[in-house]
Amino acid sequence: MSSYRGRNGSGAVNQKRKSDDRDTKLGAVIKAARERRGMLRTELANALGVSVPMIYRWEDGTYRLTVSTFIEIAQVLKVSANKLLSDAFKS
Repeated sequence: MSSYRGRNGSGAVNQKRKSDDRDTKLGAVIKAARERRGMLRTELANALGVSVPMIYRWEDGTYRLTVSTFIEIAQVLKVSANKLLSDAFKS
């Protein structure tokens, strides 16, 4: 095990990566699922405890989602995380 503690000292490695095409695809699928449920960005933001601009940034792929946030979004939208991923990354 490495003794590297990261910048914040938590032991987590801080790897800030730019969003890419995968983030854009996943965001588009999340947006489509939200719209199918008839849910506004405001409602999703309130359910997640985040701002509406954050929802927009995730949906357009500007910001990268964490796995835990992605799973929480899937739960709020009442769709499986596997379904969202398979829709986003169809061959």
